[in-house]
Amino acid sequence: MGNVTAPRNGMLVAGFCWLSVLASSALAQSDVATPYDQINSAAAASPITTLPVGGGVSILQGSGGNIGVLNGPEGLLMVDCGIPVSQQKILAALRGGNKGRLRFAVLTHWHWDHADGDGWVRRKGAQLIASAATVKRLSQAIRVEEWGHTFAPVPPAELPDVPLSAAKTLHFAGDEVIIRPYMTSHTDGDLSVYFKRADVLQTGDTFWNGMYPFIDYVAGGSIDGMIAAANENVRLVGPHSRIIPGHGPIASKADLVAMEQYQAQPPQCRKEPALRETLRLALLLHWPPNRKRKCSRLCNSQKTEEGIDPLRVNQEVRGIGKPARLFQEVRAAV
Repeated sequence: MGNVTAPRNGMLVAGFCWLSVLASSALAQSDVATPYDQINSAAAASPITTLPVGGGVSILQGSGGNIGVLNGPEGLLMVDCGIPVSQQKILAALRGGNKGRLRFAVLTHWHWDHADGDGWVRRKGAQLIASAATVKRLSQAIRVEEWGHTFAPVPPAELPDVPLSAAKTLHFAGDEVIIRPYMTSHTDGDLSVYFKRADVLQTGDTFWNGMYPFIDYVAGGSIDGMIAAANENVRLVGPHSRIIPGHGPIASKADLVAMEQYQAQPPQCRKEPALRETLRLALLLHWPPNRKRKCSRLCNSQKTEEGIDPLRVNQEVRGIGKPARLFQEVRAAV
């Protein structure tokens, strides 16, 4: 299998335990645990919390990214499957809501905090659905420097057995479950899941509620793709819809619109020094290697990403209140 190395500017991880982990990531190459190990340890120590979303859909939190669950007389359908160290706690949470077996699982993308439970899901006999691009990523060895970890190829028996290249609809638990591929956005293989009767949209990491998301350039993600995904998410929901984001609390359409507001706002960062500095740091962390030189020139700085504290950058970006303004500035700098 191919080996892919993530450049240092390829990832910015945000949200919950991610913040404290990244704050210490500069120590990851010494004798302390890597960010990957720390995140796994946090998941191992965290309880799994179940919250109702509506219409038979609930959310499980505490194992990396958010997990969506549709509960019905036929059993269970799960969206994302968390980190393997949480397996028994996830299974206990699932049994607490339904004694039936897990019938289907959908992976929104390849990142391990959403997809690494694929092995136990397959062993439980569930059909595992993912985009063809996600299956390809899971089949590769991928080095992510920010996490201090090389992800080994997933064994064939644990890979998704239902690869998608187009939209798919499942009729399950009295609902119409619509699985749609996004354009290249957070990665090159993101999926959304819309529970039509429940009016619940699960977005994966194309939407982080209240946090500036990161973009996986190594796996084909792009800033313009994230903007397009934000537009698509708003288009898919109505005024009373509930949204399960990749990270963060249950959201409303208003939360999605706040992320999409870049369309109606003129660029502001150039006029506000604090925002301009945040833009510069975020660009340096996010820009693909072949655009780094242009980024530094546009930001009126030759400083590289070395020494930038991702925790501080993320806190500053979150402090803006409207992350889409930063999206607009990045897009305008192309």
